[in-house]
Amino acid sequence: MKLHYIIDEELSGKQTKVEREYVEVDREADVGDYFVSLDDLIGITYGTIYRVESLTKDKIHGHKGRRFFDDEGRWRAVWSPYKYKTLEPTGYVRIDGKRYKLADRRAEVGESVMYLYEGKSDGVVTKVTDVGVQCVDVEPYRDADEEGNVTSLYHGFYYVLEPAEESEEESPKTTEDLVANLAAEVAKLKRRVEGLTRLTDTHQSTIMQLLDHADSNHKDIVKQAEEFADFKHSPSKWAEQSDVIELNKRVSALESNVEASGKIVEVYVGGRKFN
Repeated sequence: MKLHYIIDEELSGKQTKVEREYVEVDREADVGDYFVSLDDLIGITYGTIYRVESLTKDKIHGHKGRRFFDDEGRWRAVWSPYKYKTLEPTGYVRIDGKRYKLADRRAEVGESVMYLYEGKSDGVVTKVTDVGVQCVDVEPYRDADEEGNVTSLYHGFYYVLEPAEESEEESPKTTEDLVANLAAEVAKLKRRVEGLTRLTDTHQSTIMQLLDHADSNHKDIVKQAEEFADFKHSPSKWAEQSDVIELNKRVSALESNVEASGKIVEVYVGGRKFN
């Protein structure tokens, strides 16, 4: 079967383009699927890849039309499934000419990983330097949004990039092979959902504690500020300069705690750690 590579904007970053690998299969395309045209008409080129945007309401010979934009950007439709080949993702990607398998598992030291959050990535490939209980340390790299240097990725928030073996360069030869691969991908997705659920349950209480702590600190700051204002306007005759200095220290400490708590919550939610 023939392989095709299409840039995945969700996985690509500002500087790195990640190409998803697809294989041609014999089935009707769904909305969002890519397909290769077997027609050669005005505005439609044989062998060109198009994307199904929607389905028609009417049917021809029992098939709804697959609506797409042609080479000129005009709406077109194809009804017969014999006029195209649907493209199915294989679970592999190509980055800078190298082919990798996207593995949803815990990484080991020395392996390459790529950040993933809600189906999106920054496209940066980095190596794991250490593995911990909650996260992996990676070779630092600059965040695409310039938030700082990324130093760690939490488990469940990255793909392990397994270099493709030479024997894996060929695509599945039979429908049974393809079905088996799809079943394996479904199983991986199920494990990923279960892993994210466990991760959410594990960190939810921690996040709530941090938020409660931040809220409590905020209330303390307000109270201390009010006391400080009253103190400045009507200090007792026994007040000393050291009292003012101590009160200032307490307010500054509480402000620092609230700021630190907010940063920790952001790290848990984003799945990354910065320095």
